[in-house]
Amino acid sequence: MSTLAEFAETSEVHLQPTKWGVPTKSRLSELVEAYTYLSTLLKRGVAISQECDDVATEDLYTGALREVEKTLWMLNSEVAE
Repeated sequence: MSTLAEFAETSEVHLQPTKWGVPTKSRLSELVEAYTYLSTLLKRGVAISQECDDVATEDLYTGALREVEKTLWMLNSEVAE
């Protein structure tokens, strides 16, 4: 467990205060960046699980990665419009 401040100090996810009036595409682009980072972490988890022959953990990471990749696809298609 950690506080939000401790998380912000050690995380590669950059927390930003919310601002009014930011265009939707800008907000979606920020989400794409965050989900891309999450995808990278999950891919690392899959690779490490494979190296350790931990099939159950690999399956958990793969399932989460599938959902993140699907969300990324939807966000990217929305940003491209």
